[in-house]
Amino acid sequence: MLQKVLKKEPSLGEMVFRPKLSLVNGHQVSWMTGAKSVMIREVYNKLKYEREIFMLSDGAEIAIDSRPVKDGDDQNRPLLIIIPGMLSGVHDHYHHTLIDLAVKNGYDWKLINYRGVTHRMTTGVPFCSLDS
Repeated sequence: MLQKVLKKEPSLGEMVFRPKLSLVNGHQVSWMTGAKSVMIREVYNKLKYEREIFMLSDGAEIAIDSRPVKDGDDQNRPLLIIIPGMLSGVHDHYHHTLIDLAVKNGYDWKLINYRGVTHRMTTGVPFCSLDS
């Protein structure tokens, strides 16, 4: 298979991998990604949102974050519901990118924060597939 690909595109065989000095192994890549996330969240975060807290019957809390509603806003905008991964929430920079695109394209948004996740949510048993 590799030989077929190289016959069609011989320049691929001439390519050499040269890692950047700052990212020569997986540990450094993980560290740099984490540092970038913290910097974006703490320094460049301009996302404004409102949080509604809901108390569940077992005493746990979940929250739904959304764009602040202003007087005169179009109430008929399409709605993007963001369901993040198990340990993710509105604080993650990749959600900010998605939210920015949604707002620029005329969408409203809501993001679900599971119990036990995203700073404020500390009561109850954390939700995950093992506990559900």
